[in-house]
Amino acid sequence: MTKKSILSNLEGDDLSTLAADKFIGGEYWITHDVGSNDEMWRGIAEGSIEVEIEGGKVKKEALMIPNVHSVYRLVENVIGDVLKGTNYFNRMNPLLRTILPAYQDHVTGGFNEKHNEYWLEIHNSQSTVFKTSEPPIEVKEVFVFAHDTQHWVGSFKHEFDKYVFVDNELFGMRDLQTYKLDQGFLINGQPIEAFLIQATSVAQATEKEWVMVGINTGKRGTAKPTRVEFLDEELALQCALDPAIQGPLYLKQYDGWEQQIPRKDLAVSPARDRFQSR
Repeated sequence: MTKKSILSNLEGDDLSTLAADKFIGGEYWITHDVGSNDEMWRGIAEGSIEVEIEGGKVKKEALMIPNVHSVYRLVENVIGDVLKGTNYFNRMNPLLRTILPAYQDHVTGGFNEKHNEYWLEIHNSQSTVFKTSEPPIEVKEVFVFAHDTQHWVGSFKHEFDKYVFVDNELFGMRDLQTYKLDQGFLINGQPIEAFLIQATSVAQATEKEWVMVGINTGKRGTAKPTRVEFLDEELALQCALDPAIQGPLYLKQYDGWEQQIPRKDLAVSPARDRFQSR
């Protein structure tokens, strides 16, 4: 709008002329319950997301809104909570609730349209999420929400002031410098470390025992995991496949990286029981 009386398109062409008091007749409130208070607006991000419809995918504009309670998504005037009820709620909600007011803790958000993701970076200097005793520890993490699956899918250890998506490329800005992301295998000059956790069930309906593991990472002969850990339901280490324990054949290349699951560590089970205690 220009001069409050002329409606123009992006090229600057006049589309129509309207009375000055007819452009905005009033406020349209979608909800009074969801807002981004106490400088949490820094985590708001707007972008185009791909949405599945019958016959294919379409692009729709989305607005991601974090606050001290949860994270919300606004699409076509419909707002929904994308954190509550997910497996990441217990991990992220305590971080959001304990962020210091004003600008004492860092928060920023961004869209990665290349992978159809929303990124929320949180620096919480007073967190007790991963410790039950004082003093609190500082947590710096970038949480990733995948619009394709409607789930929080992991996190990064990036530390940037802002994220910008331009020409199908994602950039991070820090200390008046811009860095291209999603390329190479180094971060701050050091190899990028990553981990993946997969769930298994001890109680098998057919009473089968899980005795071997296979991991498909990269093309054949590449991306060999440096260590595979086996945890119980409390995430306590039971045993591991590690070159320091089993030697260079701790994982062998077949259709993927494979090996039999070792018995429990001596410190965990003096009898060296099998992993599923069968």
